[in-house]
Amino acid sequence: LAFWLVFARAPSEAERQAASSFFAEFPGAPGAGNIRSVAAGSGENAKAAWTSFCRVLFASAEFRFLK
Repeated sequence: LAFWLVFARAPSEAERQAASSFFAEFPGAPGAGNIRSVAAGSGENAKAAWTSFCRVLFASAEFRFLK
C-alpha cells in the first residue's frame, strides 16, 4: 500500500525484498522479521519502523522527481 500511495505503482520484486530486509533488520523487530510481523506489531517499535520506512520512500529520487 505504501508504494501505491507514494509512487502510484506496485513495488518490484527487488523492492519487496529490500522492504522485507529493512523490517527484518529494524532494531527490535517483532516476530519473524517481515513486513506483516511489523504491521501486526503494536506499540512504539511498530510505529517507528513504519515511520522510518515511509521516510525512506519520501527521500527517494523517484518521489522527488518533478515533471
